[in-house]
Amino acid sequence: RACGSDGNTVVAHSGMLASARAVEPEMRQALRALVAQGYKIIFVGHSLGAGVVALIVWLLKHGAGEERLPDRAEIFGVGYATPSVMDFQSAQAMKPYFTSVVNPCDIVPRLTLSSL
Repeated sequence: RACGSDGNTVVAHSGMLASARAVEPEMRQALRALVAQGYKIIFVGHSLGAGVVALIVWLLKHGAGEERLPDRAEIFGVGYATPSVMDFQSAQAMKPYFTSVVNPCDIVPRLTLSSL
């Protein structure tokens, strides 16, 4: 579970959230510099990487403290074969800035706790 400084909370896969939280500080300074110069930032990942990217985008949009980028930041994500990594409400809220591409024959992105 992660709580954002804007009051949002995400219930997420603990391992992928830990990975997102480990990677985000490594990129923080560069991301802030790019945002200050007006760049759009697009993250891309596949499978496990897509799950981590989805959570990185959530942290950058809603995270607490230094995780969150300024509201003017244009941040987007694209995930290929993204596994289910967050609760339904948070996933719905991500629609404007995260796109998940799923092969109709791939079962992994369709697995959820309720489908097991």
